[in-house]
Amino acid sequence: MKSYDEKTIELLNSTILNDEFNDEQQNKEAYGGLMSGERIMNDLILKAGNVLREPFTILNIGAGQGTTERIFEDSAVEDLYDMEPCLTRKTDNAIEGWCENIPAEVRAFNLILCWGVLCFVRSLPETLVQFNRVLKTGGFLIVDTVAYTTMPLAQTVNPDCFVRYMSMFGFTLYDRAGFGPEYHNRVGFLFKKTEDFNPARMRMPQSTGEIKNYLVERDWYLK
Repeated sequence: MKSYDEKTIELLNSTILNDEFNDEQQNKEAYGGLMSGERIMNDLILKAGNVLREPFTILNIGAGQGTTERIFEDSAVEDLYDMEPCLTRKTDNAIEGWCENIPAEVRAFNLILCWGVLCFVRSLPETLVQFNRVLKTGGFLIVDTVAYTTMPLAQTVNPDCFVRYMSMFGFTLYDRAGFGPEYHNRVGFLFKKTEDFNPARMRMPQSTGEIKNYLVERDWYLK
């Protein structure tokens, strides 16, 4: 039996494919031509770049009408790719793709930027497995999450719990910063990929005289 229902996925995908939202218009009208939280995002990009020692390859996920060239115009970037599933937002230079199914080879990038996107993904676990797959070990992932919002559309997560959850997918926190008003409070994160995704991390340990699903790097304290 499949672990997914194709009709359910089609319904959820249609919320993105038929979306008329224009991010370029919002950025101009609400943020003076910048992205929401761009200062925080740029600080995280700079910290990643200082470690990676440019040039490096970048994937900008959920790029919309395209801001990547402006954001990285002062960087010696080797390769830079935008990815966007919604055809009404996709630019001619962008790759058509989903967070849950990134059309790229294993370890193709050493920096992934996913800004203002993660709170809208269909499946967070599938997305994080994909991020790990296409990111080089030692590479960086820049994402933001919504800690609290009055907008029902955005998924919310507790920032501290999110950091621990990310460790299950091979990501270690490098830096974080909160921003935004109280009614839509967000946190930007810089994670470093420290290991490939290990499915054993997602299995619940249980003590029955022995420890079932024991994983030494995660469950050492149980012995």
